[in-house]
Amino acid sequence: MNLAEFLDRYRDGITEAVIRTYPPIYNAKTRAACGFDLRRLGRRSLGAQAEAIRATALSLQRHTNPNVVGEIGAGKSFIAASAASLAGFRRVFILCPPHLVKKWRREILQTVPEVRVAIVRTIRDLERTRSLGGSIQFVIGSREQAKLGYRWVPTAIARPARDPADGLVCDDRGEIMRLLCCPRWFTLACDDEDVPLNWADLRAKEHRCRSCREPLWQADRTGPRRFPLADYIHQRMPGYFDLLIADEIHEYKARGSAQGLAAGVLAGACGKTLTLTGTIVGGYSSTLFYLLWRFSPAVRQEFGYHGEASWVSRYGIVERIIKKDPNAYASDGRQSKRRSYLTRTVEKPGVSPAVLFHLIGNTVFLRLADVAQDLPAYTEQVALYPLARGQDPDTPSQASCYHQLAAELRQAATAALQQGSKRLLATYLQALLAYPDACSATRS
Repeated sequence: MNLAEFLDRYRDGITEAVIRTYPPIYNAKTRAACGFDLRRLGRRSLGAQAEAIRATALSLQRHTNPNVVGEIGAGKSFIAASAASLAGFRRVFILCPPHLVKKWRREILQTVPEVRVAIVRTIRDLERTRSLGGSIQFVIGSREQAKLGYRWVPTAIARPARDPADGLVCDDRGEIMRLLCCPRWFTLACDDEDVPLNWADLRAKEHRCRSCREPLWQADRTGPRRFPLADYIHQRMPGYFDLLIADEIHEYKARGSAQGLAAGVLAGACGKTLTLTGTIVGGYSSTLFYLLWRFSPAVRQEFGYHGEASWVSRYGIVERIIKKDPNAYASDGRQSKRRSYLTRTVEKPGVSPAVLFHLIGNTVFLRLADVAQDLPAYTEQVALYPLARGQDPDTPSQASCYHQLAAELRQAATAALQQGSKRLLATYLQALLAYPDACSATRS
């Protein structure tokens, strides 16, 4: 019997044992005691969204890093904004992909009453949020602006290498050898093992002088002048935001991901963190490690930053491949009977169910079917229409649709010319290029 068959056969008993061991903090009995009034929100919830909002708000009050795992279209942003407002948070920073910044702003304005919303792209925008006023502030920043910083170039002084006895040191070609030194104290630039650094080493990584701890790099004024917003909040505004909402966190799973590191810095600068994702597990247990390590204090206490191997051995599926070396033993007596084997460890797809112990206590799971239960049944049907307009003007056709589109484009162009909006006029021209038939209909 494999694991799937075992879970399918004994799922009722397993469910009862899990609920008895890990009782949920929110259920039908605790709903009235929560005191969350959804009528304060500007939008009406659908289906199980109301239960998800209450559960998320309660988890925000009791935990430091709750999670919302929901399918696409389940309304994770609506749930997060509503739960943050009902839980009493007043300064919220939202980290999301660049194409979702305006969507988040629209969702918040439609959901949270009496809220001030700001989209930040620069440090100046961040400082303006201090003077926004209002009792509730939601600040939205894209992950690109949070991670991207100033371009830098290495800085050092190349000094001639000298020998106390022979003077200047030359190479095989007779050229004077030069060593890179600190521009302040003129001490030799070395790494942690006292090995002299060259220009390639300084370009690959930011180093500091081992004597005076001065940086061996400087800002490159030829590049874009910017500073990572995550670092600025961590250094200049720690504790200003009492909640961080990190959207699409499955994209932060890589160990050396710049956006993942920026999200971890923001999580440390804010009071609590609410993460949103549609697929929290990427098939391998290692993809879950750095997500939980950046946002979960419990995981950081148990595993170090380099504890991925220990995590995989406990919650993943590991395959050890052992190969015998055919040249390790010879029977003619030239060497002993000692044999050597080559061992290679490979992580296989799959995650142990025990990893749920890190999620089950502070995670809200939501399916699209739970949200769409109040909607009418969805059906599809194929409708065939002729290309050209027939004798009956009320019968739709492709030509009539083009003429209708052309009429709407003419109205948009007229409004753009009256308002002097170049953006609307450019949109109108792009639409004409995209629909040549509508363009010909417009000319007529």
